[in-house]
Amino acid sequence: MFNETKQSPIGYWWADLRNYYTAEEAKDQKVPLLILQGENDAQVHVDQLQGWKDALTGRDDVEYLQYPKMNHFLVEVEQTSTGTEYEVPGNVSSLLIHDLAEWVKKIAGHS
Repeated sequence: MFNETKQSPIGYWWADLRNYYTAEEAKDQKVPLLILQGENDAQVHVDQLQGWKDALTGRDDVEYLQYPKMNHFLVEVEQTSTGTEYEVPGNVSSLLIHDLAEWVKKIAGHS
């Protein structure tokens, strides 16, 4: 439990995440995985995708898709993402929605 006088709940949450390695956790999952990466993500750089690929190298049920213009909110933007565009309403990439639907159909055996 955190001490409210010394640490905010948000700070506690971030501190808890320091020792959580999502790619390592995903190694032991027994379900197909679809990992999506925006190449225009200011928060999770595209280079981090390689860590997922390295961690999951032994799995044959993982698919990786990259989207050149997609930012962290899964919205395609023309300018380099800095996070300031998060203030502008946008829609999730229609290509991503299509790819996600196709992946679900494929793993469900309906492709």
